[in-house]
Amino acid sequence: TGTSGIYGYEYNLFEGYTIETAELIEKKVIESEEEVLLVFEDLKDNEKDKFYFLKVNSIGGNGNKSADVTYKFRVDTTSPNGLIITITPQVMSEDAYYNSEQASIIWNQPADMTGVKKYALEIFTEDNAEKMIYSKDFEIKSALVNIKDLLGDVLSTKITVKVIAEDYAGNTTESSRCFFADYASPVFNSDNDLIIQDVEGYNNYKTVIWPDASDDNELSHVKITYSKINGESNSIIQAYSEYY
Repeated sequence: TGTSGIYGYEYNLFEGYTIETAELIEKKVIESEEEVLLVFEDLKDNEKDKFYFLKVNSIGGNGNKSADVTYKFRVDTTSPNGLIITITPQVMSEDAYYNSEQASIIWNQPADMTGVKKYALEIFTEDNAEKMIYSKDFEIKSALVNIKDLLGDVLSTKITVKVIAEDYAGNTTESSRCFFADYASPVFNSDNDLIIQDVEGYNNYKTVIWPDASDDNELSHVKITYSKINGESNSIIQAYSEYY
């Protein structure tokens, strides 16, 4: 400041692509010798690639103006849009069962005016995402996660995979996919061995009877494997498998 002191401040608020081409939307002189706090309450979100430019200078007691100082900023109150998660092996629905130990989780970059600053990947077990078993921030858009290791002693449960995208203005959006992890094998309900019976009148046929089996989830099928043996060498000539 000069010997005449500070008379006040002048600010000019522009909006546009560059300060050279921006449109003046507000101009004001504030009489004050102290620092001034400017509050803009009704600024709209910028359009794509547009910015606000705040140009300020001080005015001396003699009326002379200082050099301009320009601050470039954006207003963005909208969340990123269009976040999609893909899990490999592919999870087609929330009723899908999954027994691969590792999951490749990939997500796209959602549309956002200011761009996406970071992503957070969270994995929960049980209904309503009650228990978090994994949480990590990413700048990239993929992760390889060992689901079985995360579950520890839990062999069967519902899994919720959630990705949160945060833009540079702090707005967030999230997307999630659910599936059932099942690493438990079915169990026969009886210790009885298989029962193999002759079929009367059919020397080349046998009836095979096995005990009922149960599983935390639905049983898909029963697989029976049998082999044709060479009687002289006691070696397998051909093996067969059938599904029931």
